[in-house]
Amino acid sequence: MDGCCLVVALESRRADLYVQLFDGHRNSLCEPVAVLPEALAALAGRVAAGQPLALAGDAAGRAMEALAGRPGVRILADLPPPAVGVARTALRRWRNGEHAGRATPLYLRAPDATPAAGRAAPATA
Repeated sequence: MDGCCLVVALESRRADLYVQLFDGHRNSLCEPVAVLPEALAALAGRVAAGQPLALAGDAAGRAMEALAGRPGVRILADLPPPAVGVARTALRRWRNGEHAGRATPLYLRAPDATPAAGRAAPATA
């Protein structure tokens, strides 16, 4: 994938997409963000300049539509990563001594729901 940027686009189940861009060596080019499809081209333009883009993730099709006017865009995969691949990556990293500790969620947008007035949010572990 040298000379090409990887755009991982995941469904948010809302209007926006969750995206992150990587270079050909799997180095992150930006933090993961929630972005509306109409703003994806501007983000790719800032982060990837004129480089070709390869799209992956379960929202690759939506990202492709949003980047329709940009040359050099192709879809690698329009599916979520298989669980076995995620498990293999985690095992490889663990064997290499890359212990990240406890898994924590990564929220890219504020919640749509809030506690009712006068009620506290439930405690989290």
